[in-house]
Amino acid sequence: MHRLLMLLGLSAASIAMAVAQPSYSSTKAGSFLDRIGIQSLLWDDPYDGFDYDVASQVFPDYPQFSIFQFDDFTVDGCAWRIRKITAYGNELGNAANNQAVRVRIQERADFENPGTIYLDAGGIETGENVASLLEFNNLSLILPAGQYFMTVYVVRDYNSGLQWFWWRNTPVQKSQHVFHNPGNGFGFGSSPQDGSQIFGWEADMSFTIEGDHAFIIGDVTGDCCVDDDDLSLVLENFGSQCTDCPADINGDGVVDDTDLALVLERFGDGCDD
Repeated sequence: MHRLLMLLGLSAASIAMAVAQPSYSSTKAGSFLDRIGIQSLLWDDPYDGFDYDVASQVFPDYPQFSIFQFDDFTVDGCAWRIRKITAYGNELGNAANNQAVRVRIQERADFENPGTIYLDAGGIETGENVASLLEFNNLSLILPAGQYFMTVYVVRDYNSGLQWFWWRNTPVQKSQHVFHNPGNGFGFGSSPQDGSQIFGWEADMSFTIEGDHAFIIGDVTGDCCVDDDDLSLVLENFGSQCTDCPADINGDGVVDDTDLALVLERFGDGCDD
């Protein structure tokens, strides 16, 4: 069966990849987010044109070979509003036979013991061959600052559609990617393992995330909580004329009663109970 299903696809030494793009849901922080920045590229880990690809697929006809690759990303600032996720892949089969295209964002790099699942959504496969992309559009996921793990995969019978592969990428940002074959069909064990234990070197998975940096009105210090520190800064700067200073919450060029009222109105938003 090892000959039937491949773990690795093609070497990528001289192959160019197409570009891509990324998603959004709701957490506690989402209840208070109301000042959203310009949509931008939040996480950029595109294919490097050099590394190998590795299968990431559910095989209904050979479930013991179902395999998932995980990689981490870190939300900085107060929160992200994720709108779109794109994974860079290599299609060595027939995408028309996909039963599903899925993305999961979760607490742990473990398909069977994920911890909190923040996103479990469907998408589409576009492009073809070495420029195959899994795209997840029109998402609505708000994530507060922290580390998260993501996997993307297709659901497809091997006998009718062969395999889709996800490109790996170097150098590594944050943690290396994690390999998980719960059914142990490939013989590496059923527990998640660092990719370097399987392939011999560390790498990331290739994906990008697009969306917005999100903020809480009244959070002058940028710690995602409207509290005494924010109130103190407004009072310390009260009456000051300034441009783009944090204490000028409404952006009218002066720290005045309006800014003070905004802090008092939003006091406690985003803070732990």
